[in-house]
Amino acid sequence: MALILAAGASTRMGKPKALVKSGGTTLLRQVSDPYEHIDIPVVVITGFHANKVEPFLKDLCLDFVRNPAPWRGMISSVRTGLHAVPRTVDHVFIHPVDCPGVTPDTLQILMASLRAFPAAGGAKPTFRQRGGHPLLLAKPTWLRVLSRRYTDLRSAVAGSSDYMLRIELDDAAVLNDFDTPDSLEAH
Repeated sequence: MALILAAGASTRMGKPKALVKSGGTTLLRQVSDPYEHIDIPVVVITGFHANKVEPFLKDLCLDFVRNPAPWRGMISSVRTGLHAVPRTVDHVFIHPVDCPGVTPDTLQILMASLRAFPAAGGAKPTFRQRGGHPLLLAKPTWLRVLSRRYTDLRSAVAGSSDYMLRIELDDAAVLNDFDTPDSLEAH
């Protein structure tokens, strides 16, 4: 399952990032399509701009859940999404909507890597040794992230006793992170 985080205020972008168009399609489509291509269910977490984003999601037939407290930061959106994940799911991708361009092949490599090392808590893609997105969490780790003691995702994952795989990929898109119109335009 993939959780696409689209609950932020998008203040630097000036409008909801999920609806921002680049290359003829929205960032949301660019993030969700690779998952749909390899039959991974997608749930979009909405928040600050839910009233604008949710009708668009309905048109795309994408499932969504609304973060009731998006001002609490990304970890609150992650927790909101994880609460919607069936306990039968072994691995969950966490993917911010402003990080498009990842290919289905990259997603499959991350999943294969985690399957090859079942004791790992998750897998994080890297490009030239720089960490990127999406993060793939194994079940023990994503269940731990639901704990209220963590204030951010990085602390929750770092606090995991499970080893997190860092998977070096030949996919610079794992580093994409567009917070402003200028950063998107420069790409």
